[in-house]
Amino acid sequence: GGRKAPMNRSQRSAAAKAAAAPAAADRVPREEALERLQEAFNVLRQTKQGQGSGLEDCARAMGADALMRHPAADVRCWAAKCLAEVLRIFVPSPPLEKERMQPILELFLEQLALLKDPSGPSYTDAFGLLERLTEIRGFMLVFDCPEPENIIVSLVSTCVLAARPGKNQETYNQLENLMAPLLTNILGEADEIPKKALAELLEELVIDQKRAAQHATGLVRRVLAGLASKSAAAPINDYVNKALFADDEQKGAKQVQALGYNMAQDRLEGLLYATYELYSIHPSLVARVLPNLQADLQNANPDRRRATTAVIGQILAHCHQQAVDSMALATSNAALVDRFRERLGDADDGVRMTALEGTGAIMQSAVQGEVADLRPTVVAAESLRERLADRCLDPNDAIRLRAVEIITEVALESEAGLTFTLPILPDACRRILDKKPRVREACAEASSHLYATHALWRWTEGRFQEAQKLNWIPQLLCEAYAAFCSSRLGYVAQLEEHIEQHVLGCGAGLSDGQRALAMLGFYTSAAQGGEAAAHGLSVIFSKKRDCHKLLQQFIQLRIAKGAPLAAEDAGSMALVPHDEQPQQVEILEQLGRLSPSMDDKYSRPEAVAAHLRAFDAVRDKALWKQLEKLLDPLVQENTSQLGDSLQELDRLLRVHRLSELAPLVRRALLSTWLLPDQVAQLLDIWKGGTIEVLEEAPCSELVAAARTTISSLSKTFPGAFMPFAGELAKQLPDSSAEDAKVILQTLAAIAKRVLQKPVDENSLQLSTEGLSQMLLDALAVAGDVRSSRASMSRKVAKILLLLPSAERSTVCMDLLRWAEENVAGDIAADEASANAAAMALQLAAALLEWSKRHLEDFPQLEPQNWLKEAKKVLASPNSQRDDRRSDVQCAAADLLAVTGSTDDVTDVLLAPSTVSESLALTNSAGEDGAWAWFDPLPVHACCASLRALRLGCVQLSTKLLANLAGRFAASMACDRPTIDAENLLESLLTMKRSSIASQLKPAERLRVCTALPTVFALAPLKKHRDTAQRMLQGSLKAAWQGSQLELLDFAVACFVHFLSRLDIFKKEVSARVSAFPESSKVAAFFCEALLRSDAPHSAELLGVALRVCDRVRYFVDREDPSSDAVHRAGSVLRYVAEKRCPELGLQGAALLHGAARGSMPAQLFAIRQPTGAAPALPDATMQDARLPEKVLKDASVEPHKVKEAAGTNRAVQAHAAQALATPQRRPSLLKRRSDGESPEVPSTGSKGSVTAAAAEVEASLLRAKKPKTA
Repeated sequence: GGRKAPMNRSQRSAAAKAAAAPAAADRVPREEALERLQEAFNVLRQTKQGQGSGLEDCARAMGADALMRHPAADVRCWAAKCLAEVLRIFVPSPPLEKERMQPILELFLEQLALLKDPSGPSYTDAFGLLERLTEIRGFMLVFDCPEPENIIVSLVSTCVLAARPGKNQETYNQLENLMAPLLTNILGEADEIPKKALAELLEELVIDQKRAAQHATGLVRRVLAGLASKSAAAPINDYVNKALFADDEQKGAKQVQALGYNMAQDRLEGLLYATYELYSIHPSLVARVLPNLQADLQNANPDRRRATTAVIGQILAHCHQQAVDSMALATSNAALVDRFRERLGDADDGVRMTALEGTGAIMQSAVQGEVADLRPTVVAAESLRERLADRCLDPNDAIRLRAVEIITEVALESEAGLTFTLPILPDACRRILDKKPRVREACAEASSHLYATHALWRWTEGRFQEAQKLNWIPQLLCEAYAAFCSSRLGYVAQLEEHIEQHVLGCGAGLSDGQRALAMLGFYTSAAQGGEAAAHGLSVIFSKKRDCHKLLQQFIQLRIAKGAPLAAEDAGSMALVPHDEQPQQVEILEQLGRLSPSMDDKYSRPEAVAAHLRAFDAVRDKALWKQLEKLLDPLVQENTSQLGDSLQELDRLLRVHRLSELAPLVRRALLSTWLLPDQVAQLLDIWKGGTIEVLEEAPCSELVAAARTTISSLSKTFPGAFMPFAGELAKQLPDSSAEDAKVILQTLAAIAKRVLQKPVDENSLQLSTEGLSQMLLDALAVAGDVRSSRASMSRKVAKILLLLPSAERSTVCMDLLRWAEENVAGDIAADEASANAAAMALQLAAALLEWSKRHLEDFPQLEPQNWLKEAKKVLASPNSQRDDRRSDVQCAAADLLAVTGSTDDVTDVLLAPSTVSESLALTNSAGEDGAWAWFDPLPVHACCASLRALRLGCVQLSTKLLANLAGRFAASMACDRPTIDAENLLESLLTMKRSSIASQLKPAERLRVCTALPTVFALAPLKKHRDTAQRMLQGSLKAAWQGSQLELLDFAVACFVHFLSRLDIFKKEVSARVSAFPESSKVAAFFCEALLRSDAPHSAELLGVALRVCDRVRYFVDREDPSSDAVHRAGSVLRYVAEKRCPELGLQGAALLHGAARGSMPAQLFAIRQPTGAAPALPDATMQDARLPEKVLKDASVEPHKVKEAAGTNRAVQAHAAQALATPQRRPSLLKRRSDGESPEVPSTGSKGSVTAAAAEVEASLLRAKKPKTA
């Protein structure tokens, strides 16, 4: 059992001779041969190198054909093992004839071929043989063979076959570690590498899609890397060039014909990939190939250009780590980079896409590792960067999408990637406004992830300056939000989710201080943008505010009832409101309209209604309680507890299968954006104190940003600021002008929230001790100029709502007493007295306004004395052109608008005689003409009158509207400052918006918003005309698509009446002969807005205007029955409309046939009596100017009776074949038509019908050019 003692030399020689004796026989039995060979192998293995004396005969016997060519495989295996030992012992001169070397090497190759099957019985012996041959470099004997090339080729083939994947990783690594040096040594010693061997190696680098996993790429790469510095570079270059470019076109065509186009293209792509592999091994292996590839980038074949572009992109992107000189391709071959850059603008889409991929790889390489090591790649990437940005505007949306993805992927990679792509990153992400949805979605997602990766954490750490480089992302998201909502492009819910999660950090586990800083960063970044970003931010806040209010009302009503607010009708299975609960169902309908799903033009309202019905039917009290808790503005949860509450809400929604309503709930939740504990952190930053997440006191920029953010957020999230009302009020005495404004704005926002929903007054913690003086001091600081004095005074009055009733009256009277004491000061004495008088008048106006609007919340105040004081101030003209007196008069104008009657406003405030026209409406220069002074009172009086009209302090009248129009026209003179027109437009825009504070009736608002904007047709600046045009279009579109019948007819009739009262119209009427140029300009402005309000139905809209013009003949002006001005105004409008569309004007009286009645406003028009004044411009098509008395009576009804009149006339309208009728009332989201039928479509078959005319006019309008405007 022990180890045998080693034999001496004589014993080894005798044993070897005995073992090798059978080898001399021609035929050796297998068993005997194996026995003798194993004995000989044991002897030879124990013999040391160089001590083979006496074993020469044995060595020669091992090389006999009887053993090497024995039919038994195991005999040949043992013979090969013995020969390997012989070569080891007798190195470097084995006792074998040279003729026997080639058969011996062939035997070795036969055994090594067994390595391709690791599960074979001879694998272990073959692996041992490979180890021995590699150790002794046994294949070096190939150069002593007569045909060494064949042996080398066979060796390469055998090693490649054995080294292909299919084994476990350990075995594969062992084989590769042995074969790589073996082949490298043999091929390196060869004078010339056999072409077949070289082809065998390179074919392994050619990727074949069918057997890509069967290539011995790893072995080949190691072998070629070892040969790169030797003689292999030149033949490899020659071989690749010949494979790629040596074939002429005829041979290439034959290859395509034989193999098929796809196979030939695959072969080309495989060869090009092999070229890249060779370059990655060492650039010298393809140094002669690159010039040909550069020329091939301009090949006429687009598929070949695409394949070449792909490999050049990979080559340029590759960076060698072992040698710096091998990286210099991008710098040494600048022409190659230029040719590749040209492929980004190639005519073929596939080539451009491939160039994009290569550019992305180059940029990825440029931003990885140390910049110094990759400098050549950085140079190439910089040269490609601008062209890559151009691809974001590519006509192909797939290329635009990929360009955006490449740029954002590089930016997301690292901080270096962000720095590198920052010059083109904003332009790439602006494709969020692309016309293709998938491009918009990709940009939105990438932008939000960029902000979360590079900016959010900087904001949460207070690194204000570093985060500023990505402040354009919140601006872009807000701008896209507004665009998606206005155009109903969809993806609004996803945008809200991106902003909430990636910009505000909701759900990221941030603390209250970090969330506060994240909100600070979002608002500051968005507010710093342009007008579009600011508008988008206001749209986001307004939608959240409105949705929160409605959902909170619905939840409260639902909890109070304890049952669904709407029930299913058993007959029609449609959701119909209970008779006693129309308001609740209306809230549910409004919720459906505010759903983010409805911001998609392809959304289905019935699907939203179905989800809301399911939501209303839930009887799980846990869901309602959870929603009520999260919707409460005074939610007691802190930031750390909010995540658990939201997870519970999400679970409840999933349990009740209401996940489709998650976007609506997300929009309605204000607590996910801001909580009281986060407000506390913002207040600490504003005061300059340190918070937990900041290592040091905030910088001045951060303090200013906190001030601005608090001022704005308090309007949307007043509940979060409510617990800090008392703390804010205590800061008033020592605050600066900016801080005082912010405090007053915040307290006023809280008071507005209290006005809408009263809360416990003790929770506000607002003390009345010294409050009057604090408010006056803050007003003196914050309202030191006229532009802010009125706003700050109204906010002071609004703050009083935070006090209990008794204390509110006391503070209010204290403020009024102060105002009485200071209003009578000498304005001309000094500036302080003038400012005090202006502030006193403005404060009195604000207090009296709130007292008049909220009788139950404010003490009853006597306005007569203040009205007299206002008239007294306005009665004295500002002949000295004093700015201080102008400020006082503007404050008096606000006071008169609040306290005066409609006649007072019309005759005093808006009368031209009140103020010298030469000072009020004309330009006045100084003595030397170096400066100009304009009295702001006329325009301010118009704005104050519009505000009083909107708030219900005065009533709308024809004279008031006419005087306003006169002031509007005068303020738009060429010598007036443009700020006047801008202020008037802003007041009209505020009037157009429907707000809670507005007391104006819808019909009156429609009358004002369709009349006054038309005066801007006379404006000299195009931007003012365009703004008024958009405003007018919105009003007309709302009337056209409104829920009540014939609202558009009502709006057109109001415009005709308004036109008849304009000063320019009166002047033209009084002329002996007139073409009504100015009036036609105003009417054309109105018609243009009418046509643009709904372009697909422009013919119908214009037909409505003509119908009203014809109907006016049967009415007179109620306030001036003897005048035919309204008839002349109708003729002007009809002339403009017929000039705009002559085909429609031919219909004449047919427009009245079948039209609904009751659209003429009764407060403006009266039935024309037979003895009344005849129309000034009679219509030749009019057959009978007199209508039956019953028809005339039906044609003039109050606007609120429109719906009733339409109901009585429904049967007539259903059978009237006319296409110009305005739409019926819109069906409810939660109701179906009771009769189950769709509205009847009028027939167009009769010749000369209005429907046929409308269709013909539609075509003509599409061909007509836009008319020129004066």
